[in-house]
Amino acid sequence: MHLAFLIGVGLAGWAALGFAPVQAAWPSLASAALFCAVVAGARAFAFPITTGIRLGTASPEASRLAPLGSPITPLNRGIPGDAELSLDSAIFIAATACLGPKVTAVGVAVLLTVDALARGWRAQVPGRNRERIALVARAIYVGGLSGGLIALWARAFGVGAGREPDAWLVPALGGAFLVTHYLVQTVQLRIAGRSWRAGIRRNAIGMVAEATLLPLASAIVLIWDAARPLPFALLGATYLLVNFGFYRVSRLAAGMRRRALELETLNRTAHALGASLELPQLISALLAESGRALPAAAHLEAVVSHAGQVRRFAGDGRQPVALSTDEDGLRWLKLTGPVLEAGITSPERPELRSRLAVPLRMYGETLGALIATSPDEDAFGPDELRLLDAIAGQAAAAVENARLYALANVDGLTGLYCRRYFDARIAEEMERSRRFGTSFALIMLDLDDFKQLNDSLGHLAGDRALRGVAAIAASQLRGVDLAARWGGEELAFLLPRTSLVDAHAVAERIREAVATHVIAERGQTRRITASLGVAGWAESGADERSSLVARADAALYRAKAAGKNRVEIDLVNFELTPSLAPVRRRQA
Repeated sequence: MHLAFLIGVGLAGWAALGFAPVQAAWPSLASAALFCAVVAGARAFAFPITTGIRLGTASPEASRLAPLGSPITPLNRGIPGDAELSLDSAIFIAATACLGPKVTAVGVAVLLTVDALARGWRAQVPGRNRERIALVARAIYVGGLSGGLIALWARAFGVGAGREPDAWLVPALGGAFLVTHYLVQTVQLRIAGRSWRAGIRRNAIGMVAEATLLPLASAIVLIWDAARPLPFALLGATYLLVNFGFYRVSRLAAGMRRRALELETLNRTAHALGASLELPQLISALLAESGRALPAAAHLEAVVSHAGQVRRFAGDGRQPVALSTDEDGLRWLKLTGPVLEAGITSPERPELRSRLAVPLRMYGETLGALIATSPDEDAFGPDELRLLDAIAGQAAAAVENARLYALANVDGLTGLYCRRYFDARIAEEMERSRRFGTSFALIMLDLDDFKQLNDSLGHLAGDRALRGVAAIAASQLRGVDLAARWGGEELAFLLPRTSLVDAHAVAERIREAVATHVIAERGQTRRITASLGVAGWAESGADERSSLVARADAALYRAKAAGKNRVEIDLVNFELTPSLAPVRRRQA
């Protein structure tokens, strides 16, 4: 629909050129060249305007909603919603009165069409036929709209009807042209997906900026004399100086706005990364904030060396997806500085045209890397590189803190939590259960005949067996459950919001999984079994952590005494229904 609107309005504007009044005499080439020189200067001093859209809240498509024919520069690409405005409407109106409406309308249509094609061609993504079609449609629209409106309003105001232009002609003709031009632009933005409010605000800024030069255009009309070009040259230079002033002020304001948004992004990223010390949550926050900071990035990836393992994640600002680590992922761990690649050609990845990679470095060591890619060969620039590098610095500190946290709270052999952390979590869960009236369960696991395994196969084999059992047991738990190494070959599991009967089912799953696990050492294969004890906090009536642990431990030793490779539950103060559920307190 948007493409049809562009083509329809553009062709209608080109058709309206036929309604332009024909002036009595055609201007000289020298006169037309003077006005063209001022128009070219005004187009060169196009400056960015903003509608207040914040950094990272729009997709790269937002930049394509800019005034049609505008270049997509790193500046307005970095701050989605920014667009470039050229203050040339006033000189078009002055040319209409001085050179005549026919030559001006045709000249403006041709000039703007060629300019839009040239600017759009430089900004497009190579190899996208749809973008080329849209580029031609935009060029037709830009030239046809301005040229057609000049032709129609010139006829409405009687310009070129063989009389000298009055003093009121330029502001009246200019005002009518600007209002109708930006009204059509607002409709165009609405069809393209902008809200009415955003479109009106953006075009109101442009219309007011262009209207400030109408008095200067009136002065040009009043002093115009083709035989004496010096006065026009002086006023034309003044016109360009005003354009240059707008250009410089807007560029400085855009730079300050960018710095402020970068600081806001870094502050938000710091809060997001500080919310957790768990690596998956850290990576999720990192990819989400990087995606907001780099809306032009089509794919984000993080490679992290953590706890002796290289882990690789990919995402687009949502939940990260763990990927297998290949040679391509490992090479980023050798990165020592930011890398910005543009114009990439890869037969294996034809969709990859640009890439931005920054290392996560801490204390001179590369802990990982953050990689952003895009099908647009000009998607990233120095501003994006600087911002992502700053985000990577914060991420490196967060990853290092997570590593230190893991060293303090995670058992180095099994990868499960240590006992100190587990004790603290039991205390927290007891308080939560008291407050909300919920239950939780505790499972204690001990490997059967583990000393014999160590004696026969060696302690290294025993360590590998314990590590394998820990991984198997943890795989049977939910994401909210907690697994820890209690001590020696004994493991413990905390199951929030779980009844004694449900915990018994979990313990059975763990026992069965361990019993089917085969250990291969020194050409021998053997199986290992485990005994488990289960206690429920609500069902046991225990008031302290130590009492609950003692009940689960007692159930574990009953399982050992009953023949091993079995699960026992705490039944000291409870009775079971014939169906084994539910477990309830025995009435006193």
